Amino acid sequence: YRKSEALPKTMKFFKKQKPKENVSRKEVLRGAHMLYKFRSNLGRDGNNYQYSYAAINKNFRFYLHTYFGFTKDFLITYRTKDNREATCIVKGRSLESIQKEKLDRYPIVENKAMSGLKFNIIDSIQTAILSIKTFSPNTTNKQFKNEISNYFEVIENNNVLNLTLDLRDNGGGNPNLVKFILQHLFNKPFEQAKECRIVKNRHKDIFSERTKNKWYPWYGIGTFKPKKNNLKEIYMFLLMKVHFPLE
Repeated sequence: YRKSEALPKTMKFFKKQKPKENVSRKEVLRGAHMLYKFRSNLGRDGNNYQYSYAAINKNFRFYLHTYFGFTKDFLITYRTKDNREATCIVKGRSLESIQKEKLDRYPIVENKAMSGLKFNIIDSIQTAILSIKTFSPNTTNKQFKNEISNYFEVIENNNVLNLTLDLRDNGGGNPNLVKFILQHLFNKPFEQAKECRIVKNRHKDIFSERTKNKWYPWYGIGTFKPKKNNLKEIYMFLLMKVHFPLE
């Protein structure tokens, strides 16, 4: 399955239609049912499935095995974006073999930063680079905040003129950690979010009718003061990577 060919609505899954294909079992899954299963636990805004399709395109095999089994072989027939019929076979695998390959590809490094933070200063151009891979770190919020505070103290004490924030492939997480970082970036009171809305009726096309206002204080609603060691007279650059799914 190729990411560039998107997810066609007519996709079907077949097992063991021809002996030479060495497929172990027989099962048919219609595209509409498959997509309904995939999207059942993925976030969306009303009838807007852009995020869902982006997640499926990026992690297709994960959702395939999660919902339809690990050890099954799938012969997939589908139509590409230019309406050509194509087929491919996805071999079944045990969960143990997948976990083993994951360890082979991405070995566990004991001293790896569990916070998902990486910091570096390039003295020749007076530039600091702060990479933030997640706002849901595998550590405590206190440890995450301590690391951030230490980095900004280093920036303040090392005559840094430029800061690059690398948020590529950041999947989001705790809004309070985002707020804590913003408190180091702004030099005057700021609002992180004006309101939080949840879906009330997903069938409505108008945003105000589809959603309703809900008060969630941990989303960072309100006005917040900057930290004392916030950035002053410094240029900031933001690196982000956005996935645009194909229709």
